Parts: sequence; structure tokens; C-alpha cells
Amino acid sequence: MNSKAIILIQALDDVQQYDFDYPLEKQLKALKNTTVLTLDSQSDRSITASVKKLLEENDQKILILDTRLSTKLGIGQVILNAFIQTKDLGLICLGDAKGAGPFLKLFDGKVFESEAEVVAYLSSN
Repeated sequence: MNSKAIILIQALDDVQQYDFDYPLEKQLKALKNTTVLTLDSQSDRSITASVKKLLEENDQKILILDTRLSTKLGIGQVILNAFIQTKDLGLICLGDAKGAGPFLKLFDGKVFESEAEVVAYLSSN
């Protein structure tokens, strides 16, 4: 079975921006054989080990950075750094890719403008 783990990080300037009704999260959770963990960029770094474990337990490992509200990667940068040696991580940026530029090159990442594009891409891969 081809299991997929997706870490979805909503980049925020302020925690007040967090959207508890997050349509992209719902769409990703509807994908078959997929586990989704949603964080915001201001999540505590202590969660990194748990995130890495979840990713390593699955065949496909994907990190989605939703940078439509902010380009501050926060915990996203910590997770990317944890996989920098193996490069065993799919990287998707939704929105402004400025903050993720070097990581996009390193991980051969994809940039999308809409949630529909992200979901369509993940559905076909």
C-alpha cells in the first residue's frame, strides 16, 4: 500500500490569523491512504521529532507550505532542515515562494497558486 503523509503548515505573521475552518485541510484529508497533520508556522519546535516520525512511517512524505498570508516559514524551516541530508521529502508551496526559494531548489519543490491545483497534483501522484 502506498501511504502518504502530508504536513500542512499555514504560515502566519500572527496566531490570530489561524483559520480553524481550513478548506485545504479538509480536501487533503479526503485523499485516499493519506494522513494529514496541520500546523501553523508558529508551532513549537518540540513537535519536530513527532513530525519526522510520522513522515518516516509513510511511503510518500510531503510538506505543504501555505504562504498566502505570510512568508515566515517558522517550524516549516525546522522540518525542512531535518530532511536536508536525505532530501526524502516532497515540498509544495502554495502562494508566495520567496521565503522557501532555496528549499524549493534543493527539494525540487513545486509552487501552486490555488488549493485546487495542490489537490489535483496530489491526487494524481
